Amino acid sequence: MKALVTALAVIAAPTIVTAATISPGSNFGTSFQLTEGGYVSYSFTASEALSVSEIAVAGTGFSSAGLDSVAFGIVGSDLSYGFDMIEAGSDPDTFAAIGFIDGFTADIGETFAIYFTKNAGVNNASMAVSFETAALEAPAPVPLPAAGGMLALALGGMGFAALRKRR
Repeated sequence: MKALVTALAVIAAPTIVTAATISPGSNFGTSFQLTEGGYVSYSFTASEALSVSEIAVAGTGFSSAGLDSVAFGIVGSDLSYGFDMIEAGSDPDTFAAIGFIDGFTADIGETFAIYFTKNAGVNNASMAVSFETAALEAPAPVPLPAAGGMLALALGGMGFAALRKRR
């Protein structure tokens, strides 16, 4: 059902989709307006294996209903996230919200996309999203113990001694 609603929102609503290649050590941050029935997606392709930190999402609006109708997450994931609502400042009609998407890893050439939808509500929402990436550490090579070399030398010596004894 959620996939159907998202698909209909994409077809019927203004859509913004951007794509970029991302590498370890990158910082991504942007802000945008999310309109009634809007869909925004940021797509990234990993240039090498990397880890993506927790993705922070913030929103402001003129009503809690405007922010309650915002959903976001990772395209292709079954998880959808929403905001934890807080009232901002002294104006009772101004609301702010914050939400997080769990961090994950991406292999070289793997593509992931962050989406935002606004299905209902009265007002537009101002949105911001940010995250950082880091290189995945290659596992340390397993050292061959010194005893392995000594064992090979001993077996070779015994083989040589057996060969000389046979002659």
